[in-house]
Formats: sequence, C-alpha cells, structure tokens
Amino acid sequence: MDLLARTRESDDWAVPSGNSAAALLLLRLGAITADPGFSERGREVLRALSGSLDRLPMGAPSLLMALDFDLGPAREVVLTGDPASEGFRALERSLSRRFLPRTVVLRRTEDAAGREIASLLPWTAAHGPVDGKPAAYVCSGGACRSPVTEEERLYD
Repeated sequence: MDLLARTRESDDWAVPSGNSAAALLLLRLGAITADPGFSERGREVLRALSGSLDRLPMGAPSLLMALDFDLGPAREVVLTGDPASEGFRALERSLSRRFLPRTVVLRRTEDAAGREIASLLPWTAAHGPVDGKPAAYVCSGGACRSPVTEEERLYD
C-alpha cells in the first residue's frame, strides 16, 4: 500500500527550494511590515524543515540564509530620490555590490511605485531626499540613522 504525502522540499543546491524562498520572503515581509503573522509563518517553515538542516546543512544554503535573517538583527535600507539620478544609482550600486545578509533594500522613489511603498509601509513616508539629493536611510529595530547622501558614508 502506498501512502500519499506532501513532501517538504528543502534541498537548494543550485536553485533555492520553494520552501526556503518562502521562509526568507515571509521573514523579510515580517521585518518591513512589523506584522508578526508573516514572521511566524516564516518560522513555521523553518521549524518544519529543521530536520533537513540537522542532517545536511550544506544542502540547504537558502534555508540557512532564512534562519540567519530570523536570528537577526535585520535592517532595512530605504533609498529615496529620483532613480534616474546618478546619486541614486551610485547608492544602489554600492548596496548591490556587497553581501548584506539580514538587509532589505526598499526603493522609496518619488513616482507611483514610491507612493505605493509609502502607502503599504507608512513608516517610509517620512523618508525623502535631503536637500534635493537622493538619500539612504539605514534602519533597524524601528529606528533609522541620519540619512546619508554619499555612498562612502553608507557603511559608517
């Protein structure tokens, strides 16, 4: 007799498993929305797949990234300004060139997409360009540091 059961795929290898991707996404959504429901669902996925991590941790690197994100501390970087400007692109390039685990980058631009971000994540509405220059706000634990406009100061 065969028993039908839904499998819990956790092997990532070359491509992240759907479960690993879902866990990280839920944990990131929990961090930026402050909605504990998202975070708890992400933790449920981690708990369900914890046996895989015990047996073969190197076989699930994306799941390990989700676990690392959950262990924190997580941070958010809010990029503001005109995405076509050189200053905005320089800040964005600088962030994309580094491995920044536990970091969520949000583009809070002055267009329709940026207004949508502000409506979904009201805590970003007060963040904007500084003296007409694109700015980056590095936030963690519900508090943001002073904005920076030069990529060299982004990691101070």
